[in-house]
Amino acid sequence: MSENEKNKPQGIYKYYENNPKSADEKVFGRVSYPDRRGFLKGAGLATMAAALGGFIPFHRNMPAGIIPAAFAEGLD
Repeated sequence: MSENEKNKPQGIYKYYENNPKSADEKVFGRVSYPDRRGFLKGAGLATMAAALGGFIPFHRNMPAGIIPAAFAEGLD
């Protein structure tokens, strides 16, 4: 694999395909905790809210590894 292929940008689906929890941590800074629901903590939630342009209701119930619909639409 050449250096250009390694640095080639990939779509969000490809990024999340291999390891969604790791991708979540890298993209949004959120970490899934081992408790029952894997609650989002501070910085990850703030980053997602800023990226989506507003407050995220029910953020405490959002599982790790989920691609928000606003990001998922039309991306490969």
